[in-house]
Amino acid sequence: MNDTALVTGVNGFVGPHLVRELRAHGYDVVGLSQEPGPRTELATDLADYLAVDLVAGPPSLPDVDAVVHLAGLSAVGPSFEDPQGYITANTAMTTSLCAALQERGSRARVLVVSTGAVYDPAQSMPIDERGRTTPTSPYVVSKLAVESIAAYYARRGLSTVVGRPFNHVGPGQGSGFLVPDLFTAVAHARDTGAAVPVGNLATSRDYTDVRDVAAAYRLLLEADVEPGSVFNVCSGRAVSGEILLKLVTELLGSPSVRVELDTDRVRPNDPPLVEGDPSALRRATGWTATRSLESTLADILVSRSDG
Repeated sequence: MNDTALVTGVNGFVGPHLVRELRAHGYDVVGLSQEPGPRTELATDLADYLAVDLVAGPPSLPDVDAVVHLAGLSAVGPSFEDPQGYITANTAMTTSLCAALQERGSRARVLVVSTGAVYDPAQSMPIDERGRTTPTSPYVVSKLAVESIAAYYARRGLSTVVGRPFNHVGPGQGSGFLVPDLFTAVAHARDTGAAVPVGNLATSRDYTDVRDVAAAYRLLLEADVEPGSVFNVCSGRAVSGEILLKLVTELLGSPSVRVELDTDRVRPNDPPLVEGDPSALRRATGWTATRSLESTLADILVSRSDG
């Protein structure tokens, strides 16, 4: 009999990639999300689907061997407009899930997905798990609280582990994030002659292909690590927005597009460099990022064309 994994937030960006990763390694997957049904592309891959609003309270859950908690509000910008909404939703989802698992005496490994954005960017790079954290946004406040909830339930007997993914990109990522927005803006500029509105492209960030991230999550479900452990999930290589723009324009066949600074896209005190250290993850699981940024961007272009 295959092990069964529960994936919350299965209808989001990471969910379909993670389901495919788990299925490829012998898991039966139960998806959970607040929507009435799974995304079309997931319908044949899931053993079961639970339409559950985790904010409403602990749900009734099946017996599973592993859990990946992806569900949550994930955009930084909107969190400033609704700080309490972000904090309430993200903490309530985590508490409801962990309480339900503890109630049934679950022995499942529970991977709680946080974010690399919890780190204070004003420190030496690359950042490992001992790096300083700081509440730079309501979103980050909510994720630091989520990590505390995971640590609390680890003390109560759940096998919780925290993953801190840095920026991840790949096919299926929606608008509101740098890479898909660059593809849209450059394609529009190519077709119309308009300028590409940009923020501060001199800043560099650590990007990982979402499929490599999914592999890391699976390996953390299987790793022999202590409950309460925290792991960065990142490539360990920072790339500037300027390089991203260059790669996207070349892929779209429009290397000479004009760019125009959009002050609304410039964040005050935006750190020049954020780069993570994935050494702990590599030691615990043998994981390493396998996909180059160039191949990831090429796959994004193919997925946009197919769509």
